Amino acid sequence: MGKIDSRLHFRNGLVCVQLNADSRFSFPADDHYWASFANTSYEPELAWLLSRAADLPYVMLDCGANFGYWSILASSGDYGRHPVVAIEASRANFELLVHNCRDNDSRYQCVHAAIAERPGGTARLFGTHHYGRSLRVDWHPNSEAHFEDVDVLTLDQLAEQFLPDCSHPPLIKLDVEGVEIQAMRGGSGLLDRGALVFYEDHGKEPTHPVTDYILSRGDMEIWYRHDERGLTRILRLDQVSTIKINPRFGYNFFAVRPGSPWSVVLTGESG
Repeated sequence: MGKIDSRLHFRNGLVCVQLNADSRFSFPADDHYWASFANTSYEPELAWLLSRAADLPYVMLDCGANFGYWSILASSGDYGRHPVVAIEASRANFELLVHNCRDNDSRYQCVHAAIAERPGGTARLFGTHHYGRSLRVDWHPNSEAHFEDVDVLTLDQLAEQFLPDCSHPPLIKLDVEGVEIQAMRGGSGLLDRGALVFYEDHGKEPTHPVTDYILSRGDMEIWYRHDERGLTRILRLDQVSTIKINPRFGYNFFAVRPGSPWSVVLTGESG
């Protein structure tokens, strides 16, 4: 999966795509971002993980859910019908996230908030496009005039509210445009419980701050999946430099504490 196929339907200005037997994904008909994945896979490393973990009893926190693409798939039959909490900061994106949730039998929960290091209050979200909106004003130059204020939550707050009886550590998809470090600091309880973090280290940041932060913690393993070569353990920042070659592209990595059930999923024999 992880690919926008050719079965497109148009309604109310939206393109509706059948992702699999029980999954529909809608986005604006003039949206070039999602349309660009018509002939290529979208984040294939996450599709790979969801396939391997289909039988695990995990909950997914989809942080930076956008219109809900991965929330829809993770909660679908093909990937094990997992509970999903989809968190999106942008009001306009959130409306489409809710639309897609309802169009898929309301099988995941939607939360309108930004992920932050500390609980309470509001933060300012900057950006002119539906993708890439960030709490960092420097993330998109000249975007400071385009903003909205949004409530903030921490990952540990989300866990307290939505995962009170969760026996298996959750999967955290962390695509929060430059504030991944702050998000992880606000989720220390979840990381200590063995949560798997699927995070972005963007090509626009040549010092690889997110990966550098995780390496400096000293208590988590980092893995990168190559389409052809499989998994590579990241032990040094110079390895990341050979991976992140396009400054306009976001690169995805896995981080998890040794001994977590997720570590077995990542490093076990290929399925």
